[in-house]
Amino acid sequence: MSKLFSTEVTKMGPEAQRSLDKKMVILFGSYTPAELKNYCFNISGGTIEGTIEPGMKVVFDDQEYEITLVGSEAQNTLQSIGHCCFKFTGKTEDGMPGTIHLEDKPAPKIEVGTKIEIID
Repeated sequence: MSKLFSTEVTKMGPEAQRSLDKKMVILFGSYTPAELKNYCFNISGGTIEGTIEPGMKVVFDDQEYEITLVGSEAQNTLQSIGHCCFKFTGKTEDGMPGTIHLEDKPAPKIEVGTKIEIID
């Protein structure tokens, strides 16, 4: 198993936990647009080593999810500004460009200090 990406949640908006109820996680690096600030989990930087593809895993601390679909811009925005949306839908086609879809199961518990990794 190799690690493509690793980061940590450094801050979270007051409404970020509510996005988990909708089976969604919105990540941003140091810059978060004002209209999304309350709903996001902010992360420390991280470099992506390789190409993110379906079949790989996203791990939130010890909770593992298989990637089912990678939006056309998701890797680019995650690398450049730390932005990505994870949706726990199991969707395999027609996703939004900045979204990585994960298997359809309950969203993980996320708090300040949660480690997020993408592994092959």
